[in-house]
Amino acid sequence: MTNENRLIKSEIDMAHYQADAVILWCVDDRFSSLLSDFIKLKQFKHVDLVKIAGGSKDLADAIKPENSFAFGQIKKLIELHHAPNIILVNHANCGAYGKKFETENEESVFHKTEFQKARLLLKANLDKNLNIETYFADRGGLVAS
Repeated sequence: MTNENRLIKSEIDMAHYQADAVILWCVDDRFSSLLSDFIKLKQFKHVDLVKIAGGSKDLADAIKPENSFAFGQIKKLIELHHAPNIILVNHANCGAYGKKFETENEESVFHKTEFQKARLLLKANLDKNLNIETYFADRGGLVAS
């Protein structure tokens, strides 16, 4: 491709990298600013980002790993970029879940259960030494879950 045809010009380092983490995040744009802040807070240099509706819902709903799109992506990215960390993030008022909760606490407890199911699927089918962290985003920010 010639330079005069480029919409955006950049010098991209094409060397292979090791990712600091694979992050599974919901596509909901209301929480996008938290993603940048989180990556800075964790001081990650390279992340492999998987954004799908519902965040870890796909993992929590899967009975077998081969039934999960998210699992396939996470597994492939770990194989390619050897990330030692998997970060799962769900958020309040997620349309992919289609649930309404009476209280914020009820919603928080629900997502903790979802994270437990997702974590079990990952631990049973990936390297046991991988660090798995879970976070919940709401109108106040991001909290470890």
